[in-house]
Amino acid sequence: MYRQSRKGYIEEQIEKIGLILTLILTGRQADPQKGGIEEIKKSCKTLTGVDISLLLALPVDRLPTLFEGALGYDAGRSLAAGILLDERAQLFHDQNLAASAFAAWPKALLLIVEALIAEEGFRTPEFRGRVQAILEKLGPDGVTPKIEERLATYRKVVG
Repeated sequence: MYRQSRKGYIEEQIEKIGLILTLILTGRQADPQKGGIEEIKKSCKTLTGVDISLLLALPVDRLPTLFEGALGYDAGRSLAAGILLDERAQLFHDQNLAASAFAAWPKALLLIVEALIAEEGFRTPEFRGRVQAILEKLGPDGVTPKIEERLATYRKVVG
């Protein structure tokens, strides 16, 4: 029973993330500079229980603790937060706010990596590709030692 409910949770999270990404993309098409911001704010609060402004304000190393609980690491909420941070970082980049984008991308990367380490069901080509895309945006100097450590674990676990 637990295995089935966990599988259902994973599928539900993937579906929700897909729907939210569609809304964000639609907003961006309507307004490339500001479109999608409201969707990110609402979706972050709904899917993760955390305001996007808090995720942007906290130090990168503290973010995973938001998704730890009595039952272990909540990989679904972590994945959603990471993807929404990545989308927000891209909007910052599109608005020529490079410093804000480069502050948000490491946070997105860490949360996505943590989710993929914790939950095999989230190790889809799309999510692994997102990790690679963020790494390419950040370059070798944009990754902190903490993230580098977690990336080493990610590579061992995920491949």
